[in-house]
Amino acid sequence: MSGFFRFMVVNFLANCSVGSIALLPPYLHSLGASQTFVGLFNVLGILMLVVVVLFFGRALVKLPRVKTMRWGYLITFVAYLLSWLASGSLAWLAVFRVLGSVNQILSSTLMVSTVLDLSPPDRRAGSLALFSVGGMLTNPVTSVAGEAVVRVWGGPGLFLMGAGFGVAALAWSFLLREPPVHESDERTPSALEVMARPELRPLFLLTFAFGMYYSALATFLPHHTLDLLGEANLSAFMVPFSLVAIGIRVFLGKEFDRRPPRRFLHLSFLAILLALVSLLLPLGWWGLILAGLLYGVGHSVLFPLLNTLVVQRGPEAHKASFSNAFTVVNLISAIVTTPLLGLLGDLWGFPAIVTVLALVAVGGFLVSRSTYPRPAEDPPSVHSS
Repeated sequence: MSGFFRFMVVNFLANCSVGSIALLPPYLHSLGASQTFVGLFNVLGILMLVVVVLFFGRALVKLPRVKTMRWGYLITFVAYLLSWLASGSLAWLAVFRVLGSVNQILSSTLMVSTVLDLSPPDRRAGSLALFSVGGMLTNPVTSVAGEAVVRVWGGPGLFLMGAGFGVAALAWSFLLREPPVHESDERTPSALEVMARPELRPLFLLTFAFGMYYSALATFLPHHTLDLLGEANLSAFMVPFSLVAIGIRVFLGKEFDRRPPRRFLHLSFLAILLALVSLLLPLGWWGLILAGLLYGVGHSVLFPLLNTLVVQRGPEAHKASFSNAFTVVNLISAIVTTPLLGLLGDLWGFPAIVTVLALVAVGGFLVSRSTYPRPAEDPPSVHSS
């Protein structure tokens, strides 16, 4: 069994642990939480990730990755058990949410840097696309399993499901071996220094736009479906989203390295826009399914492609720092916009949230067109110099 595949499996299990509480918002509402609180709660882990990368990013990329990830899975397991015991208190749930963010931090930084070390530079976008299939599989698994858990054990049962996946990730991690690291005598730039580079601003603007979608939809769709359809549901959106995204990454992932990024970027933001429009139409369950299919097209392309476009702008020895900068911008977007969208939802409802997200998709489409205006001006591929 290859090291790449083993890391794919642990990535799947770790992301299942993180995603196990995707259906928690309706339970939080039942405890008296507002949409604003739910938005803040869902981004607490992301906030901790950003803080760690910004202030400890240089030290983070030098840690022994496999050993550090094992500690993260253990801490996450404990945090979920404590959350289950304190499931009636919003305050304690927020505290343990911060504690449990260790898994999210390590999965989004050390795991990605490991994949970059295992991937040849000229196949990096395709490798990231294939590797992230493990993460994409978590969406249908945790949404379908989460709905079954909620029906039987209620909202607190989701914490036990997360703890179970955390133990599974910990057990599997003992099959991993530390991959080789490309050393350099050069000073490693911080994520802030990478983010300040003028030539990267258009890519980071697109990354910021992309970063708000998944967090917002995963946070506010369960409560919306409960109001609209009488059942808190994510699977009607997540299953088609994941199937399309996995199909594109498995069968078309290599094309991300071979073809110019222009059309991929344009079509991705257009697909996301159409997905949001379908959520505004009175289509019931079919609207959720159609939205999932269309959003899957956009999401499946933007994550590996934007990450690779950012990493490709830096030297090989600093690829982890450039990837971390992409992660920070992506997640700062979720941190800033999810609570604000929750406040917007408290004032004017779910359609206001979707309308704002749709306008951002239009903006992303226009920025991508101005960054890559005509085919003749496209760079030959994402890994060319």
